[in-house]
Amino acid sequence: MNLIDLNFHASNEYADPQEVISLHWPSLGYAAFLKHRVPVQVIKHINYEGGVGVDGVRFEFFKSRNRFWHIPFSTIRYIKTQRPCFVLVQGFVFPLQIICLKLALGKFGTICLQHHGERPFGGLKRKLQQLADRFVDAYSFASADMARDWIDAGIISSSAKCHEIMGVSTDFASVNKVLAKQQTGVSGSPAFVWVGRLNQNKDPLTVIEGFGKYLEVNPAAALYMIYQENDLEDKVRALINANGMLAKNVKLVGKIPHVDLANWFSAADFYLSGSHREGSGYALIEAMACGCIPIVTDIPSFRKITNDGNCGLLYKAGDSDDLLNALLKVSQLKLEQESKKIENYFRDHLSFAAYAEQVQRVMDRFD
Repeated sequence: MNLIDLNFHASNEYADPQEVISLHWPSLGYAAFLKHRVPVQVIKHINYEGGVGVDGVRFEFFKSRNRFWHIPFSTIRYIKTQRPCFVLVQGFVFPLQIICLKLALGKFGTICLQHHGERPFGGLKRKLQQLADRFVDAYSFASADMARDWIDAGIISSSAKCHEIMGVSTDFASVNKVLAKQQTGVSGSPAFVWVGRLNQNKDPLTVIEGFGKYLEVNPAAALYMIYQENDLEDKVRALINANGMLAKNVKLVGKIPHVDLANWFSAADFYLSGSHREGSGYALIEAMACGCIPIVTDIPSFRKITNDGNCGLLYKAGDSDDLLNALLKVSQLKLEQESKKIENYFRDHLSFAAYAEQVQRVMDRFD
């Protein structure tokens, strides 16, 4: 049995294969743990054509377009020559290409689509997604609960086609807490970190409101907010500046190099999130890899990642009072013991090795 990991999306802004491999590593690192069991090949579309080998995994690159109706025939012809037993397609948004791929492969290759937070199309595009379901053997989601929208929309014909694969992981590991605090300047008892975009879905305003209520109980706490996109920055700053305790205890860090996040997650005690919807939860997984204890919204992907809240605390999205209730529980936790439990759970269930096991289990169903 051999595996092809395929992405029809064209990252045409990139012409350097190594740069793309590094950028997409969170969804590809599992291949290094699977290659000893089955041959693995990764196919991507960028502004470059050719192949490279990385740690025993073959990467092939093709030029293409991101138009809904564009079919990359050269890519499909190449895949057919490889006679793959299993094709893991990243994303749900290329139904026409999926149909053409399955017609080229015939009965030989199993096609599994990996969900990355996409939502069902409407109109004609939805009709094509419904048609493509006849050519798809399996779907994978970070959490099986996330398949419900696609089943209800009549796109996925049967829940039996749905499986759980997290779809991302990280190489992050915990850093010595004292050194991490020195590197970042993190203080506070306890210290919280928030990482995400300042937008409605990430909902930083609810997080700040709930944290402000918590400061009335524990004025020694501190929250550090790391972000890139800043749609709501003016509202965030206004909310913080209107409250003296928030102004003192909430630090808007802004953008930092991604590699430095391991220090921030290791320096903080808790990771906060206000997301209403996530395809998986990359920042949450990174935080857990570093032993940072989650306090996150009760949404399907986060429930799965935190083992139904057994690793951390869950609260209702958009509810600052429920966030306060969760924050009030942190005093009951033995931080060092809880942090180690989080790290162990990441290693056993969320690491690249665990990701590879999830892929292997789905492949075995079609062997």
